[in-house]
Amino acid sequence: MKALNIEWRSEQIAWTILYRCFGNISIERTPERGNVDLLVKLCDGTELQFGVVVRASVLSNDAKDKIVDNIANSDFSQDINRIPIILMVVDEPSESAKIAFLLGWKFGIPRIYKNFELRSLNKKNADICLQLIKSMDNVIRFLSTESLNVLKRITFSRKLRDNRVQHAEILYLRKLSATYRMSQKKVVEEKERFKRLLNGAPEEEYPQDELDNMIFMAVRGLFRNAKVRSHLLLFSTELDDLQRYRDIHCHHTTLVVTPDLSAVPNGALGLFNGLEVFNVPLDVFVENVFYENAFDDISFEKEEPLEGWFRKVIEWNKQKETMRAVSAYFR
Repeated sequence: MKALNIEWRSEQIAWTILYRCFGNISIERTPERGNVDLLVKLCDGTELQFGVVVRASVLSNDAKDKIVDNIANSDFSQDINRIPIILMVVDEPSESAKIAFLLGWKFGIPRIYKNFELRSLNKKNADICLQLIKSMDNVIRFLSTESLNVLKRITFSRKLRDNRVQHAEILYLRKLSATYRMSQKKVVEEKERFKRLLNGAPEEEYPQDELDNMIFMAVRGLFRNAKVRSHLLLFSTELDDLQRYRDIHCHHTTLVVTPDLSAVPNGALGLFNGLEVFNVPLDVFVENVFYENAFDDISFEKEEPLEGWFRKVIEWNKQKETMRAVSAYFR
């Protein structure tokens, strides 16, 4: 009886957290289905639904393997099993939960995530979690307004000691807003319309601000062959495409922006001790690695004029708040 009460309490907490985080949903218990405990449906017209496996406390490796085996042994020919499935591990004392993604779909083929990682589920990251569940579904869906982003991709390369060329790219996301938006251009010529259909919008039509410029110029300061290309993230399939970077070698580095003090007299330099600098975390992805640490020694620096420094740092920090690492959307 005690074990049964624990299961009931965990499920009750799971219901509360799901409603709190996802809002306009319906939940039903699914005792007839051995692989999930709850079925969640969005009541927003999208007809998205997903299954939830609820467990209490910390899971042993054996328990994790059993959950994955249960999913793998499902009859995927039945429509009721052809939905995304997540794991929800509930901590009863704190009434909190962590989730992991167990089953997704691509082109009608099931994908089971055996080496899953648990992440906290709360109001702050609920939208990201929901968009990831959308990307695990068979249906192509629009992302939420909160998750409409511009993907910035800066590519560059360096010659290694054996004269081979190693390519790398920095990826980050910027949230679309009223002030960070696409430039509107009316296309009238059929030739240009066809060119856009093949290649997308020209780079100059994508949003760009001081933060984007500083990052690109700092990278180009080290790698003269650096190029930037932007892309809109609008559909769930595009979040799915980002998943390939989860398995690519990533070097976490930083751009540090400091004021140019070259015009300040030596005797006055002490006045600027402790002056706030601005920094931005950057992820360098290196695919087809010749040497795993080919870019692990790099960091980026840039100097900006001293005039108006405090005002500029405040503005840059506001812009940085709209920036996300692509790893935020890894499953």
